[in-house]
Amino acid sequence: MISGNITTERAWAALQDAFRRDIRRPVKYEGSDWYQITPEERKVFGISLASMPPVVTAYRYYEEVLGLTDTDILPPNVMAVIRQDAARRFGMEPQIRCHSEFENFAKLFGISRRKAHAWFIKHEFWCVRRGIQGYEDDDAGFFY
Repeated sequence: MISGNITTERAWAALQDAFRRDIRRPVKYEGSDWYQITPEERKVFGISLASMPPVVTAYRYYEEVLGLTDTDILPPNVMAVIRQDAARRFGMEPQIRCHSEFENFAKLFGISRRKAHAWFIKHEFWCVRRGIQGYEDDDAGFFY
């Protein structure tokens, strides 16, 4: 598949290059923000601090591919090729998160399904705790 002068293979290679670059960026992964993990979450989800750079970077890219964020990881024409291919390969739909799709996407970056799933659920419940996401049958006093 070609879009302009960008083949699907070159687009994914550009994303892999960006991934290798971004996992080396110094980030404080211990804490309570969306991209961080608390000691309690490490224990419950079995996610080590050492695994945080790749899994957080993959998740950030996943949300970018879904069109949930716009962080200019790659030029728009390259992201368009990746979005089209991700929809075809993984069934990824814009703006719709799915744990199994993230697991498949994360595998492209060498992340195990267990670790990708654990991160997805950890992030989902971070969103619930923050009131970003909820369920229609939640108790009104659940959010804190």
